[in-house]
Amino acid sequence: MSRWNEDEHFNHPRMRDYLKPADLSTEGCLKLAEEVLQEASAEYIRARRAVVAHPNDRDAREHFKTCQAFYRSDWFAALSGGVVDGETVMRRLNKEAVRGW
Repeated sequence: MSRWNEDEHFNHPRMRDYLKPADLSTEGCLKLAEEVLQEASAEYIRARRAVVAHPNDRDAREHFKTCQAFYRSDWFAALSGGVVDGETVMRRLNKEAVRGW
């Protein structure tokens, strides 16, 4: 199973924009968490649609597994404050991926 690569995502250009010393306040951290979760949701939907459109594409399936791994990770739990279960979020995103297509 694919694993969420935290090092790869921490070095993403959009992440670096948020990781300025002046912004490492509670408000800055909450804003960063929100941005990461929004991007992860959009990426999950894109990956889900790719798997539906190309079920035999191994790269698409692996990418989707990576997205699923994120929602099952401790990193997701930390970003969401443990308020919502990753499995619940994935069920909602699956419905949105199909509905909005």
